Amino acid sequence: MDEYKNTLVSKLPLGKQRLALLGRTIIKNPELLILDEPCQGLDKQQTFHFNKLIDELCKNGTTLIYVGHFESQLPSCIEKRIVLENGEVQAIENILEAVSEI
Repeated sequence: MDEYKNTLVSKLPLGKQRLALLGRTIIKNPELLILDEPCQGLDKQQTFHFNKLIDELCKNGTTLIYVGHFESQLPSCIEKRIVLENGEVQAIENILEAVSEI
């Protein structure tokens, strides 16, 4: 991000905007991080890079609430999932147990 240090956030490419906003959010090392579709509009490479950073944050003890519509855009640190449909809870799943059963 060094090359963008003198660029207004509104002038950054979308992927860099998301990284800048994430950086601003985590600067004080929050215990809880709530992200609402942070990878919307990002390509696969940008999504991978963004979620890799999220995974590292979670390794350091940050609790994460991550809202997303596409499973392919979720970071690997997700342990539990609540599936909603029309505002109703359809499923509550422990992802770690499901993965270990496969």
